[in-house]
Amino acid sequence: MDTEEFKRRAGQMEYIAAGSEMHLLMHRAAAEAQRITAVINGGFHAQEELLALFSQLTGREPGEGFALFPPFYTDFGKNIAVGKGVFINSGCCFQDQGGIEIGDGCLIGHQVVIATLDHDLDPANRKSMRPAPVRLARHHSSRRFRRRRCRHRGGRSRHEGRPRRNGRGGRSRAHSQKNIVFIVLLLRRFLSAAVLRGRTLPS
Repeated sequence: MDTEEFKRRAGQMEYIAAGSEMHLLMHRAAAEAQRITAVINGGFHAQEELLALFSQLTGREPGEGFALFPPFYTDFGKNIAVGKGVFINSGCCFQDQGGIEIGDGCLIGHQVVIATLDHDLDPANRKSMRPAPVRLARHHSSRRFRRRRCRHRGGRSRHEGRPRRNGRGGRSRAHSQKNIVFIVLLLRRFLSAAVLRGRTLPS
């Protein structure tokens, strides 16, 4: 199996069984990605050098106006497509086996993780995986900056008109309110138990 065949099948979200051809190709690609990212992250490089190294890593040239601040990490590399005017800030980690497409004008903040693989939830098949693509696209004329230290999982598309709520994977205010309610209920239960322990039983 070659890389293009892998990308085609991963794009169809085909199940990657442990020990399969797809799984073995992932390991070979990871070794090459580690070699190139070690060069990217191992010293200072002008943007022209980083452009050449990133193109070697992904197997294609990014769009015009691309800029990268190392360090940058990926364990595959060959399924990343980058549009025009894209900026990737330092510390980002792309797990791109399922495909990562970054549209024109996207700006990605520090330490953003984009993951396109999920391990099988069955413990007997935990080494097997399911790929799903991630696409970041421009929706309005304004530019988008991906918030720092956030996570993005596969199977979704993000547009500029739909920003993340915060840096913890885009959890909503409703999710935070549920956490507060849970904490309050937990405290009430704890206090009730403490009161019961403090009572003396009649003889």
